[in-house]
Amino acid sequence: MTNLIEQLNELVDQLSINNSAENAKTEIDSLNKVSKQASNIASPLTRLCRVHAALSIIDIDLAQPPIFDEEIYEQLKTSTATIESLLQLWEQNGDLSQGEQLDNALSSCKVTITKVTEIEEQVWHKWSESLKQRALLAESLLESQRNLSAVKEVVKNFRSFSEQLLNLLSSMPDDEALVIKCQELAKQMEELKGQMEFDIPKDVEHFLNEFSFNGQPSLKSLTPDVLEWLNEKNMLGNFILRQVH
Repeated sequence: MTNLIEQLNELVDQLSINNSAENAKTEIDSLNKVSKQASNIASPLTRLCRVHAALSIIDIDLAQPPIFDEEIYEQLKTSTATIESLLQLWEQNGDLSQGEQLDNALSSCKVTITKVTEIEEQVWHKWSESLKQRALLAESLLESQRNLSAVKEVVKNFRSFSEQLLNLLSSMPDDEALVIKCQELAKQMEELKGQMEFDIPKDVEHFLNEFSFNGQPSLKSLTPDVLEWLNEKNMLGNFILRQVH
């Protein structure tokens, strides 16, 4: 009889262990489900906040930082309230996978993400386009500098900065440092443009083109005006007079 009782007690203990394990598995599965659903909005919300912080420091001469109307503020309040409700339930060890609170929070946050992202994209597009217009130069204007040896290094640096700027502007900035970097690059490019020569007289342009394409411009093309212009730009030392016949 004693052996039978011991065996029954062991069976009860084993069943208790199995039930505990099964309950733990159920709770873990439930938490994993909630975690997966929450992560679908957590990352976008985090990026949303970082983008907003970055766009808040843009140059107001280029574009206005993100501005939310009353509708957006109300949407933000609703999303905040649903998340706070979930946190309270979590602190009370409630089952987040049951009921409508999780679904309501997820739905509200998704609406917030969509609306705020739309505003941020509009601001970013206006700011980035304004920055490009201020800083960049048409390729034809850069090509007009190719024969001016005095600005070759300037043009080289300008092209390098242009490439960097366009690369940084290829997607919305989620870091304030990126916005600062873009605006600093644009400022440097403006300074470089100030060192270039765009108002080139026709006679000078003709002489430089002959030198560039043929390597042997005729003395006839070196008019007094051309000579004076080259002297003003400290470019006379770039040329050597040589008799060909």
